[in-house]
Formats: sequence, structure tokens, C-alpha cells
Amino acid sequence: MQLKMRGLPTKTAPRPDNGVLKPVENNHDIANKWYDAVQLTITYLEGCSTAEFNPVDSRSLDLKYGAKLLLPTTCYT
Repeated sequence: MQLKMRGLPTKTAPRPDNGVLKPVENNHDIANKWYDAVQLTITYLEGCSTAEFNPVDSRSLDLKYGAKLLLPTTCYT
């Protein structure tokens, strides 16, 4: 299911100056605003995908399964 969903999110690429993800196509105003607000980086998303459950932190699994959907396709090996 996640492989099929990969086509739904806007394709992204890291900004050369700070590594924060941005939409590849600049005509997505809503996507641009969202990525500017959340400031996601490839490193952060890779860390989310390998996260383990922590009973003290209710957010320990945030983006564990959705991180691969937001990573640029060039990050897949």
C-alpha cells in the first residue's frame, strides 16, 4: 500500500543551503507552505523510519511508517 501511496505526496528534493526538503515543482503553493512550516530534513525522516517505541514518549513513533512517503525517491537504495 505504501508503494502505491508514494505517488500521492509531492515529489521533494533537499535545498542545497540547509538540506530542508522542498517540493520539486514550484507550482504547489500549499505544499511549499507546508514544507516551509515543518522544516523536514532527510536525516530527520531517516531517523523516524528507524524509531523504536518508547513508553515514556507518546510521539516516539511519529512518522515511522509515513517517512518513506515523504523522502525523495533518490534516497531509496
